[in-house]
Amino acid sequence: MGANAKFLYIGTNQDQLAVQVQKSNFAITQFSEVSGPYNVTSITADKYGFVTVTWGHGAGFEVIDKNGRAQVGGGGDSFMLNTSVATIPSAVQ
Repeated sequence: MGANAKFLYIGTNQDQLAVQVQKSNFAITQFSEVSGPYNVTSITADKYGFVTVTWGHGAGFEVIDKNGRAQVGGGGDSFMLNTSVATIPSAVQ
């Protein structure tokens, strides 16, 4: 799960679809950036209200702005770093 001031984003590694829940009226919208048998692998958010949803093994991602609109999407993995999420960088050789 990830959230910003207006929306909650929910997905599991058991399904290809994620959902966007509007906090003001609980309206639900299903979405997916990728086609094929790839399930949601992560949902991350930053302090500016951007949320990134990623689908399996680099299949794709979508970055959504604070107003619930998709801003960018594509192949590969992408995620937002913030004060709650950390990652261990790989060793560069």
